[in-house]
Amino acid sequence: MKLKAPHISKKWMIFSVTANGTFMSTLSAGIVNIALPTMSGEFGVSLENIQLVVSLYLLVLTCFLPVFGKLSDLYSRKGMYLGGFIVFGVGALLGAVSGGLGMMLGVLACVACAGGCFAKWLVEEDKYQRAEHQKYLESLKKPIDK
Repeated sequence: MKLKAPHISKKWMIFSVTANGTFMSTLSAGIVNIALPTMSGEFGVSLENIQLVVSLYLLVLTCFLPVFGKLSDLYSRKGMYLGGFIVFGVGALLGAVSGGLGMMLGVLACVACAGGCFAKWLVEEDKYQRAEHQKYLESLKKPIDK
């Protein structure tokens, strides 16, 4: 007896992949925040100096969102997103083995750049977005039946 895989529409597949990327990017910032005291002890720097890690991560992530938005419009949304996953994974691995604050700052800046590729609106298919938006607007026009 052959088992058939359940049919998953393309729309839900896109949503699940983009939700995973957004979760990874957000989780990364949270993990770094929690690990600040440990990193401070490991690198031998004060807590005030190690907080640069979180500040740099969020600043770079915020600055590169519009850049990656434009690049994904010009080139390939899927390619930008998958490239972001690769850079994010390699950067996370390098961050785990970094030997000093300078290396950690550089690696997390790269990870934050990759996190900019995970923005949900970079990957959504325009046709799905327009169709869903149109359905929503049409539903607002209908009278409410009791």
